[in-house]
Amino acid sequence: MKANGILAKALTSIPADTKIFTHKLADIADRVDALLAQKGWSQKDLAREMGKQESEVSKWLTTPHNLTLKSIAKLEAALGAEIMQVAGSAQAGKQYVYLTVHAQPNMALHQASDSLMTTSLSVKAVEPVLVDQAGSDSDMSEVTAA
Repeated sequence: MKANGILAKALTSIPADTKIFTHKLADIADRVDALLAQKGWSQKDLAREMGKQESEVSKWLTTPHNLTLKSIAKLEAALGAEIMQVAGSAQAGKQYVYLTVHAQPNMALHQASDSLMTTSLSVKAVEPVLVDQAGSDSDMSEVTAA
């Protein structure tokens, strides 16, 4: 069997999810590299911005590392730009409302049952914060009822 035939056979035996993972990981690394170049940053600068060791950031971007969504979000926050986008999520005018809930346990409603303990919360205040797609705070007057 020729070398090309062996390689072709090996490539066809790779599971589809492994191929997808490898392509997406390469896309993320390419995007981060492009954003670093735009900012004139090195991986060391990015690591410093994220409060991470340079070796950890390097591992994320140069080896088959399974990045978590949290890690990707931290990269996006540090770089100030989107790295990946979920298909169908970029709908025009879509905005997210995040609520900060200030609560304290209502000890009168506290119950203990064997090893299971539950606590009810009394909500003291809710502060709505409107965040647009870019993640910046917006004026609440822009929110309209559907």
